[in-house]
Amino acid sequence: MAARFELDGPGSRVPPASTAAPAVAAAVVAALLACGGPGCALEPAHEADRGEGRAWRGRIDVAARAGPARGFLQVPAGGKPGTATKGRPRLSELGIDDLFTVRTVATGEVERVALRLDAWLVRGGASETLHDGFLLRRQPFARGERVRTSFRFDVYRLALGYRFTPADGLDVTPLAGFGLLDFGLDVSGDRRHRGRRSFRSGSPQLGVEASLALTERLALDFTVLGTPGPGFETSVGSGDLVLRWRVLGDEDSPALELFGGPAIDIIDFEDSQRLPNHLRILLAPEIAVGLSVRF
Repeated sequence: MAARFELDGPGSRVPPASTAAPAVAAAVVAALLACGGPGCALEPAHEADRGEGRAWRGRIDVAARAGPARGFLQVPAGGKPGTATKGRPRLSELGIDDLFTVRTVATGEVERVALRLDAWLVRGGASETLHDGFLLRRQPFARGERVRTSFRFDVYRLALGYRFTPADGLDVTPLAGFGLLDFGLDVSGDRRHRGRRSFRSGSPQLGVEASLALTERLALDFTVLGTPGPGFETSVGSGDLVLRWRVLGDEDSPALELFGGPAIDIIDFEDSQRLPNHLRILLAPEIAVGLSVRF
């Protein structure tokens, strides 16, 4: 039976990054491989035009990501029962309905061996009047109370990969590495209650990048990277499907690109205390729009 990922209630479910990422990666890579064959109606760039003669290359992507946010932040005090409300507060109760985030990805490659550094900054604040009370870090927040929240859900990832070219105009790079979640939460109410918590936790990451050249200046890129399976306290995952347009330059010289498309991000953390710290955050569907510099 497939694992399921419950956010705000029985009617809101999404597969976790650990189970969704491998399946999505396999399906999309298979589609890209099929499109790279002789029957595809596209006009892929030839190997000589894709910088194959260079021993090294690099790229820096900076993207703004925006979309609706769902999930909850269960934060007890010392793992003791009765110090937090299960599955609450929900993000919507805190006034966190939509998020605008920034992700920066730096990739360097030498002789097809790639090093990828990914920094995703998720920070902000919100305020809301509660319709139902809850406990957080032993602090009671009551119905009708105005609460103010500041948060940090930053994710940093480092991965190694090797780029294959299974067909003309198609590059596929399997990735393996490590991800770190940097979490911080501060909730205060107008009745002088305040709950704060911060921690860092990491997990391994597996994924794939695939790039299909459509023309000499257009490419379709797919990236999925996430925690590979159950058994980890921290599970973080993301997926992107973007269209890239090279505005300036070419593959053999510095180039400037614009890109955009749909994306998804998932964060799941649950420790092993009697009443665990339990975070579930889904950002989907997101729109990612950014600028890329190749060198």
